[in-house]
Amino acid sequence: MEKPNCFSWNTIIRTFAKDSVNDHSHDALFFFSQMVADGFVGPNKFTFLFVLKACAKMGNLEYEVQNQKKQSVCRHHAEQGSAFKFH
Repeated sequence: MEKPNCFSWNTIIRTFAKDSVNDHSHDALFFFSQMVADGFVGPNKFTFLFVLKACAKMGNLEYEVQNQKKQSVCRHHAEQGSAFKFH
């Protein structure tokens, strides 16, 4: 794919995260990292659900999902021109 959209990335990540026969959770996280690194499209709420599933299967809930989500939310609000307040 030249420039995959969010649906394309989510499909790949979801496929690896949900594989119950072979544990491909690391692959799901790899593709999530690639999605973020590419910068063409940011993760959405579904992306984070799939990544959290992969992290839970690995027993690794300390992955950088929270940081990525904060960056994504900030970017979205900055693009919308609205103020965003962290608590």
